[in-house]
Amino acid sequence: MATVFSDGFESGNFSAWSSFGGSAGTTQSVTPAGAFHGAYGYRVSVNGSAPAYANANVTKSLGTSYRELYCRLNFRVVSAANWCRDIQLALMGDFWNNGHVVCNKSGSQFRLFMQTLNDNDTWNSAGYGPLFSVGQSVCVEAYEKLSSGAGANDGVLRLWQDGVLAFEKTNIDNDAKAAVDAFLLFNYNLVSPFAAAMDYDDVVVGTTRVEPLRGFRVYDNGGAGPTDYDTAKATVSEYVLSWMSGALSYPATHRFGVRAYNEHGEEKNVDVVSEVTLGGSGGECAARPNRPTSLAAAPAAGGKVEITFSYDSTGEAAGCTHFHVYSDAGSGEVNYGTAIGTVTKDEGPLTHYEFLTGTLTSGGSYRFAVRAATASDMEDDGIESATSTADADAPEQPASLSATVVR
Repeated sequence: MATVFSDGFESGNFSAWSSFGGSAGTTQSVTPAGAFHGAYGYRVSVNGSAPAYANANVTKSLGTSYRELYCRLNFRVVSAANWCRDIQLALMGDFWNNGHVVCNKSGSQFRLFMQTLNDNDTWNSAGYGPLFSVGQSVCVEAYEKLSSGAGANDGVLRLWQDGVLAFEKTNIDNDAKAAVDAFLLFNYNLVSPFAAAMDYDDVVVGTTRVEPLRGFRVYDNGGAGPTDYDTAKATVSEYVLSWMSGALSYPATHRFGVRAYNEHGEEKNVDVVSEVTLGGSGGECAARPNRPTSLAAAPAAGGKVEITFSYDSTGEAAGCTHFHVYSDAGSGEVNYGTAIGTVTKDEGPLTHYEFLTGTLTSGGSYRFAVRAATASDMEDDGIESATSTADADAPEQPASLSATVVR
């Protein structure tokens, strides 16, 4: 991330900001009471004597004008004795030129949205984020891209709440609006009397997306093999304990893992996992075959590898009809997306099998796995593998063996 500005208010004052100020009836303070992390946070209080259109804000001049910018902050409503319809929460630049995040009252709860003006001064806004309550912390991320030129209509607004995209607005015509040269935490009310208090912390402005300061990363396997911890599927903030995926492929077994992270790094557990198996129609399928056992791999003549395994059908939830054999092709990671061969299941509760690969690179190390499958190709969920080194000079095995008793 290319950071343009950040402040967690740990200085205990507004020294990182260019200016701050407020109308009569408002109080601004850097205080432990406003902290989300660390020792300090920013609290804005508005008492009931504040006039209509009273405001309180802190402003940071960015020193450069940006036509595309991201921001992140933590926010909560501390109290709301009387709340007008909308409170401006954060401005990316000027109110009449750039995008701003708005906190909207909805019954006894609150919700966020983002808006900006078109070149013809009509408003652009879209949707709302999830509802939240007084005292509930939320992580807010926002993005604005000004339109690239006259008629391009390619301006964009995006808002994430707790790491999840809450809404997006595209096709915005605002190329003539001024570029973003400042960032403000800005509160103003449209009615009087108005009484409320709000906290802010962990502010970052950057040229790439800024994820929540602390939270959880979700990993998956793409429907095949073990969970891939190299690339996160999603990130959610510490303030939520759930996540919803998009549509999943089927038939397949999808494995998910979650790791916590903070500003110091990510823990590396591999056992906080869950999985879901989808059948041929896309519905959840709990029934699948047992896993093969006694998997082994050994060099065979001609640079091939012989794979042996057994299968016990006792208590299987779904009947096995065949087996899929998988290989890593020498990469070190088994590719469960494409089988290198299929073995038909024999009759009987306990059966044993052999599979001979094609010719491999002599001296190369290969990893193999076998999965039991039903007639509809629903596989077991095992990830056990066996490794062997191909040997072009391995001796031919005997063709047959017999034994005779000698007295």
